[in-house]
Amino acid sequence: MDDGEGIVARLGSRDPEVVKQAAFDAADMARVDAVPSLLKLLEAGDLATMGAVAYALGELQAEQARPRLMELLKDARTAGRRGSLMYAMMCLDCKDHFHDMLAFLFDDSFEVRCKAAMILEATAGDMAVDALVASRSELAKRLREGAEEDDDRRAEVEAVLETLSEEIRRRESELEGE
Repeated sequence: MDDGEGIVARLGSRDPEVVKQAAFDAADMARVDAVPSLLKLLEAGDLATMGAVAYALGELQAEQARPRLMELLKDARTAGRRGSLMYAMMCLDCKDHFHDMLAFLFDDSFEVRCKAAMILEATAGDMAVDALVASRSELAKRLREGAEEDDDRRAEVEAVLETLSEEIRRRESELEGE
């Protein structure tokens, strides 16, 4: 590791291994001054460095990375490489991406599905009741239509359904108590 200026300089390297290590170092040293360089790298969308860059932006809680992280999560090129992108999203405020996270419950990657479930569970308390009800209905419909035939994957979605139902019941109970 080196000082912050050295980290930022290494983020500009043409060697993906140097860039990845610099991103990890920026995260480890909480170098928020590296965020602009990390955002440029994320914007470039280089698959060789994307995971380390996303990890660093998440650790540095760079909220301005959210839109690009969502673009990359939805990009077909990142299929099978979304774990670090989802990790970064877990460190950020995802209320505005609640509906997007529902779709990732059906991703092929176990890691992505688990992280999507964690994000949904963490943000459910911040969502409006009508959004929770709509999300619960959408998930239930996908399960009824057979979107998940694998028992383990079905159980993962059912666990999120239960979380949404519990939050709805909690909110309704609060309203009744007022």
